[in-house]
Amino acid sequence: MVLRFARPRNLAAELEQRLDALRTSGAAPAAVLAFDDMLRRHEAEAAQTGARVSDILARSNAVGFASWGEQSGRLHSSGSFVGLSLRPPQAEAD
Repeated sequence: MVLRFARPRNLAAELEQRLDALRTSGAAPAAVLAFDDMLRRHEAEAAQTGARVSDILARSNAVGFASWGEQSGRLHSSGSFVGLSLRPPQAEAD
């Protein structure tokens, strides 16, 4: 088992930056299928940014759920957000 220590970052700002990049990189997503780790939710609530994170996800048309992610025995080994961007098909160039 490999253990790595992460440095805390501004969860809300990073999420907003990455989801905004989806909107500016072509057609805006019709929806984002989101799988968020419960540790991220707890981190956002501890940093008092839970409402901001919820607003960012709502603006991005994100739907999905939070789960406990990957676990090995009692060790929780994740803390990630996984999203699938669903976009309308692009028109073909003539």
